[in-house]
Amino acid sequence: MNKNLNDWIKNNRSKLIATRTRAERYLFSKLPRNIRQSAKIQHPIIVNDHVYFVDIYLPKIQVAIEVDGWSHAAKQEKDDLRDKELLSLNIKTLRISNSEVFCDDIRNMLIDAIKDYPVIKKLTKKEKKERIERQREKLKGIYQKLKNNCV
Repeated sequence: MNKNLNDWIKNNRSKLIATRTRAERYLFSKLPRNIRQSAKIQHPIIVNDHVYFVDIYLPKIQVAIEVDGWSHAAKQEKDDLRDKELLSLNIKTLRISNSEVFCDDIRNMLIDAIKDYPVIKKLTKKEKKERIERQREKLKGIYQKLKNNCV
């Protein structure tokens, strides 16, 4: 990586950390200590010719958490492209809105889903199937809470 790009990343990351939203700070503070210790805030990830700064990155399980503010409603296509490009590096993106961060049930389901992700290792087919089923059930619960106007 050339020095100019490295400096640009460093400067922008510092600015993003300094201007994190209340929801981003709150969600990070609610993560279990063992997850928080290895988490990276506003972590730069380079995919193709793009530098993406991830709100919270969990490298041990290759998960990016994005806290979406009001501006993301108009950026759905960009967010979808970003998620797809991150997935090309095997980084899964979990999105939660600012208001959902402050809804205990939804936030706790997100945290439970993160806890359920195994540290990257080889899983048996049975383990993969069981993990996927647990994650589906948790997502169904999150969507049900949304339907019930928890937000």
